[in-house]
Amino acid sequence: MKSLKSDGKTIFISSHILPELADVCDNVAIIERGKLKFAGSVNAAIKFATGSRQITFTILNTEKINFAMKVIKSFQSVLSLENSEENISFKYTGEDGGLYEIIKRLVAEDIQFIPSSGKLYDFEQAFKTITTGEVR
Repeated sequence: MKSLKSDGKTIFISSHILPELADVCDNVAIIERGKLKFAGSVNAAIKFATGSRQITFTILNTEKINFAMKVIKSFQSVLSLENSEENISFKYTGEDGGLYEIIKRLVAEDIQFIPSSGKLYDFEQAFKTITTGEVR
């Protein structure tokens, strides 16, 4: 499936194995009892369900991890910041433009990092929230 995806092919998948869907799908649609509850990206589903999305950055120059945490924490749209070894994870409640500003600031401070999307577990939680009517 991944090679078909990289060839630009559109694939429709119906599955209950959510981590695999989050891994291979660009967009998802959640249907409950014949009604479309959500359609969009995995990250958008997480944000729709929780009001935030989980972001993880792997800091390559680990001697700057404390400074990187200080930079990220300075943004109002950042909640529950934590780190483990070279990773910094936080909940982000803002729009994409604000996330771009965080990335731009880290680059300006010469903090080398690799961004990562939301955790697969978060997509499963988002699915549960969307299909039980708990979404705002």
